[in-house]
Amino acid sequence: MKWIVFILLAFTPLFSLAQKEDFKWIFNAWSVDDCSQSVLPDICNASILDFSTLPPKGFQDKQITLDFGETNTSICDSDGQLLFYSNGMAIDGPEHKPIINGDTINFVSGWNTLIWQNEHDEWKSSGHRFVQSVGFIPLPDHPDTTLAIYQNYTRTGSTGY
Repeated sequence: MKWIVFILLAFTPLFSLAQKEDFKWIFNAWSVDDCSQSVLPDICNASILDFSTLPPKGFQDKQITLDFGETNTSICDSDGQLLFYSNGMAIDGPEHKPIINGDTINFVSGWNTLIWQNEHDEWKSSGHRFVQSVGFIPLPDHPDTTLAIYQNYTRTGSTGY
């Protein structure tokens, strides 16, 4: 009897379905979007760590121009396809452009200390400097609605952080 219970418990994960909302993690360490203008072309652009395969694969995506400081989050649909991602200051969609009203979120004093002008003369947010200060929560009863919850940034001193 013990062996039957052991076998059932051992093989249960093979038959269970997991949510795929966190299959793609996006991050970057470099603010230059045009790799031809970068002194370190191997680390320009954002990188994606994709958990839809085993082992997970990592790759660069030249379309992602949103920069991430310490704050970042992303959410995928039930098939593991990217829906949204954020740096706590903006929300971009799967086309790597801001969603409607997503170009400026969490606007507070000190905003201008966290933006920069890129090589295309576009003003970009570098992202807030707090770990785990933004997240997406899908509403169970409303499949087309996702809440963005973020920590309000307030500059408290001359150092800013």
